Amino acid sequence: MMRHNLQAALQQALQTTRLGRRVIWHRRTDSTNTQALDAARRGGAHGLLVVADSQTEGRGRFARRWEAAPGQNLLFSLILKPDIAVAHLGLVSLATALAVAEAVRVQTGALPHVKWPNDVLIESRKVCGILIETTLTTTARPTLVVGVGLNVNQTAFPPSVHEATSLVLETGQHVDRAALLAQILHRLEEHLNGIGTPSGQASLRAAYHASLAHLGEPIAVYRGPYHAPVTGICEGVGPSGELLLRTPTGTQALHAGEVSLRPG
Repeated sequence: MMRHNLQAALQQALQTTRLGRRVIWHRRTDSTNTQALDAARRGGAHGLLVVADSQTEGRGRFARRWEAAPGQNLLFSLILKPDIAVAHLGLVSLATALAVAEAVRVQTGALPHVKWPNDVLIESRKVCGILIETTLTTTARPTLVVGVGLNVNQTAFPPSVHEATSLVLETGQHVDRAALLAQILHRLEEHLNGIGTPSGQASLRAAYHASLAHLGEPIAVYRGPYHAPVTGICEGVGPSGELLLRTPTGTQALHAGEVSLRPG
C-alpha cells in the first residue's frame, strides 16, 4: 500500500532532511494544499508534509482542476517557512520544479525539463504541476504551502487534459512512488538551503537554466484571461525567479504568467 511504502522510504530519507519530519496522511481528501493551509494557520511547522492517495478538489494555477487517478500518482503539499528575503521567495517555485525534475531523472532515467514558473515536462507534455500559496500566520517568516501533483503510474487521462503524460507512459516502467517522493524531498532541501546565499541563488538559477524548456526560443506569456500575451525570446530567469523575455522594446521581467509557444 502507498501509505506503508511511503512511511518506510521517508523514515530513511528523514535522517538527513528536515522536510517531512511530520507527515499527515489522507487516503482521500479534498486537496492537500487546502489541508496544509489549514495546518499552517494552526501553527504547522516548517517541513510539515501532507500526502494524499486521492483528491476530490485538486487544483492548479488559474483555478484549474487537477485531475489525478486514485492510488497512482504523487499528491502532496509542504509547509515552508524559509529563512530568506521576501524578494527571493519566487526562487522557491524554481527550486521545487527543479527538485522534481532532478528526482525524476535519478529514479527513472527520463529527461524532464522545467517550464517557467512551475511545471515539469517530458517531451513537451506535462507530467507535474506545482501550486504555491501563501497564508498569514503568527510567525515572522513568510509561510508558503507548496503543492505538487506528479503523474506517476497513471496510464490514461481525460480528454480535457490531452497534453498530460505520466512517468509510466514515458518510461514504460512502473515507478516506486515512495522512493520518488523521498528523492524529491532530498533535492528540495538542498536547493532551499542554498537560496539564502548569493552563491546558492546563482547555482540554482544555473541548474534551472540547464533544464529550462524553450530557452532561447520565441514564446508567449499569458498573464490572465483579460490580458493580451507578451511575446518575445525566452532569456531565462532573473535574480528573483522572474522570467526574462527579450521583446522589440527591450528585455521585460515577468513575475507571473503562463508560458506557451509563440503563436505562428
